[in-house]
Amino acid sequence: MMGEQEDSVEKLAFHTQMQRRIRSAVCCHDAETLRALLDECLVEKSPGEVSGILLDALEEQRLNFMSSARSLPEFILTIDTVNAALEQMRSLEEPRKNSDAFVRIVIGVVRGDPHDLGKNIIAGLYRAYGFEVIDLGRDVHQEAFSAALTTYDAKVLALSAMMSTTMPAMKEIIREVRITGSKVAVVIGGAPLDAEIARAYGADGYAQSARHAIEETRSAISRVFP
Repeated sequence: MMGEQEDSVEKLAFHTQMQRRIRSAVCCHDAETLRALLDECLVEKSPGEVSGILLDALEEQRLNFMSSARSLPEFILTIDTVNAALEQMRSLEEPRKNSDAFVRIVIGVVRGDPHDLGKNIIAGLYRAYGFEVIDLGRDVHQEAFSAALTTYDAKVLALSAMMSTTMPAMKEIIREVRITGSKVAVVIGGAPLDAEIARAYGADGYAQSARHAIEETRSAISRVFP
């Protein structure tokens, strides 16, 4: 009995130390060390459990980013590091049998707007948090958004516009989505927007920046799909 208790304590200490080392590797964007740690962790944990540890590490860094303890470039590197590691875990997991087990998001920059840096950051963040992302790119016409929502049966439409001259296209897209009766949570973001404009356009959420994208998307989903 004493031996079993000692084994349990040792395992707990090992897993606690492993989680700490994984968080450190994620924080430092050390992909090589992280890959070695994950291989070691997989000896006793499933890919799904290891993915959970990675997401916890990402969440810690996202909160640091929200509190301005980390810069945007640092956080982008964190997203890339975690995304690569999660891809490794997904390749080891059993294929999902239930397509409703995850949320599918269609994302893109509205027509006439060539600026996609912000959209790319948000798309990468979504992927890191386990969302399935259908990225339509930039300068996307209204019809393409509508077609993608139908084709992929997406629950979220994320629209980006970085110019005041292109943001009115968002209103048209949202109106078309509502007319068709599609049940979808619409989240919008971009430099010329604010919460008031987002409400006027009929959006379900407004992502002021990458700091707020996950919370806003989760809140929009919970309102549309209670």
